[in-house]
Order: sequence, then C-alpha cells, then structure tokens
Amino acid sequence: MAFHKPDKMLNIALEAGVSKTNLSLSSILMLGFLGGAVFPVGLIYFSSYQQKQKEQLKKAS
Repeated sequence: MAFHKPDKMLNIALEAGVSKTNLSLSSILMLGFLGGAVFPVGLIYFSSYQQKQKEQLKKAS
C-alpha cells in the first residue's frame, strides 16, 4: 500500500518536521490556520450530506 519502505518513510517524516521548524512565523501561522480550517469544513460537509441522506430515506418510506 505504501510508496516507500518504513525506514524511508521515517526519514521523509523527520525531514518534513525539521523543515517546518525552520519556517518563518507567518508561514507557521498560515499552516496552523489552514489546518484548523480543514476540519470544520469537512465536518459541515459531512453533516449536510448526512441530513440529505435522512431526507431521502424519509421520502422513500
């Protein structure tokens, strides 16, 4: 399933983490904002999708 072996994935993850620690404050804030915004958008989409499914089940009954 993976593109890389576990050892290589560890190195990739460590390099990504180290590169993020060297970012400027504005970049870190932007990453935090975008990461925090993704979860609520997904939650809103899922809840609206779930509501539509319930309405379709009521119509079918």
